[in-house]
Amino acid sequence: QIFFIQVENWVIGEICNSKGPKEAAAVVTHFVQSVEFLLEINNYNTPAGIVNGLHAFAMNNIWELVEKKYKDSFEKSKALFTDLISLKDKTASSPVPCLPFVGAISLEISKLQAAPDVAEGGLINFDKRKKLATLIDMIKRHQKESYKFSKVAVIWEYISTYRPLDTQQAEEKMTSLDGEVAKKKKVNMGNILGVFKKDKDKEKDKEKESALSGVKLEEVLPEPFKSVNWTF
Repeated sequence: QIFFIQVENWVIGEICNSKGPKEAAAVVTHFVQSVEFLLEINNYNTPAGIVNGLHAFAMNNIWELVEKKYKDSFEKSKALFTDLISLKDKTASSPVPCLPFVGAISLEISKLQAAPDVAEGGLINFDKRKKLATLIDMIKRHQKESYKFSKVAVIWEYISTYRPLDTQQAEEKMTSLDGEVAKKKKVNMGNILGVFKKDKDKEKDKEKESALSGVKLEEVLPEPFKSVNWTF
């Protein structure tokens, strides 16, 4: 649960540290790609923190600079972590290695522990014990096989010791970045009026690609991450 909060704060901080809306959109895109990769390898814990960080504050205008396929991907991931029942079923059926969302499991255990041990009529609450046993069995199954990844010390230290902005600072920075996009939209509105677009979606994607074309991922990432191959 602590790592989940650290990841969430890290995501918010990296977006806030962007030098402008284009860079913020590039950072958002990279995090969405990270979520896609992590879910592919059945890691549900880290993506939960990333997704939470990506929608912690309103940044609608920044999202407009992100390609549609990544926005759609994010909405799909957000829906997964909003529906904890579906997430539980998906986690339970995932092959190993698998890292479940610890927050969801902790919540489930807390609910089961709060249930009475004795049912009506003084009988043992076997339903509670059955559900706990099923949950414990799932955890044990996922612990049987670990990922074959090596720990990158500099990245682990960077995230685990990350000092987040306070809520007010983060909100002010997000509002400022998002507002820059809104201002540019107003300036460009005169050029857009009266122009007929045959294929709006295609044109928008071109604009987004153009908007992010001047931003290189290696320039956006913090120093410890630049030595890592981020090709998914």
